[in-house]
Amino acid sequence: MNRAFLIIFILFLLIGGIILFAYFYYEKPKQEEIANSFTNINIYATDEGKNIITGYTLEVIAYPIINSMTVEGGAIVEKVPTNSSFKIYNYNLDGQNYYTSFIDKNLYGLYDFQRTELKLEKAEKLNVIKSGNFGVTPVKLEVSSNNYKNLHFCLKWSTHIITVRTNFSETIKPKEYEKYDRCYDTLISLNSTNSSNIILDYKYFSEIDNGDFINIVLYDQDCFNYQCYTAINNTDIGGQNLEISIRK
Repeated sequence: MNRAFLIIFILFLLIGGIILFAYFYYEKPKQEEIANSFTNINIYATDEGKNIITGYTLEVIAYPIINSMTVEGGAIVEKVPTNSSFKIYNYNLDGQNYYTSFIDKNLYGLYDFQRTELKLEKAEKLNVIKSGNFGVTPVKLEVSSNNYKNLHFCLKWSTHIITVRTNFSETIKPKEYEKYDRCYDTLISLNSTNSSNIILDYKYFSEIDNGDFINIVLYDQDCFNYQCYTAINNTDIGGQNLEISIRK
């Protein structure tokens, strides 16, 4: 009995020693190497497959935020700690109107480099076809664009008009349009294959005269970092907003 116990005890010590040896000789150095290592993040920004110059922001937890610019001739290389996560997104330089390309990536294990491509899309202009006779029938606006993200609109109207109803659900007014009566979310992003029909049905006192109006502003939202924005720091982002005044 004692002999069997001694053999088991010796085997236990041998196995434990082998495990400890493997940990300190192989696993621990590997973990330390990973903990102290960095991965090269190769950052590109492209428009229809062509490298372009634009701004980008790189965020890594517990590290300073980096704001820099991409280049046309290749990649910008930034170092990110291994076994960390990072976020990268573009911002427009003067004269640019790209929507935000947002990347949120985790780095687990050892990598020499990671290719990170910001695929950019330009916001395109809105086209509107109006039909209907204001003061007699509802007004329809057919809105189209080759690329216009998250179409929203706000309405305000003259005092003769009691209320205006639309075919879309009301949403929270952004502070940029607090003076408007109501705002709406179409739940549509416009592209070359679709359009949005906005119906304006209204009630009014007596009759509509030349001083009456329904004003509408059409605007988009740019979404990144899991939030959507109409403007940042009081500066409109995304596509150009469009204001229309509907009158007799």
